[in-house]
Amino acid sequence: MLDLAEAPAHPHNAARGTFQTREGAIQPAPAPRFSRTPATPGLPPPLRGEHTEAVLRDWGFAAAEIATLQQAGAIPGA
Repeated sequence: MLDLAEAPAHPHNAARGTFQTREGAIQPAPAPRFSRTPATPGLPPPLRGEHTEAVLRDWGFAAAEIATLQQAGAIPGA
């Protein structure tokens, strides 16, 4: 079993192009791969906390509650 730090450097994965680096982040390459319809890489992974406010709003948190959490340091501020 290889962790994410080891897997991209493994000779088998490197030869097959199993992982790609996109905007500084290592992520799995698109799969499956077809010769006539190449896959395009997806979006890079979000930054930590990038969608926190949107998720909290979706879960029913009010703007004042989110602001309180930010002020308390429980979540990153905008």
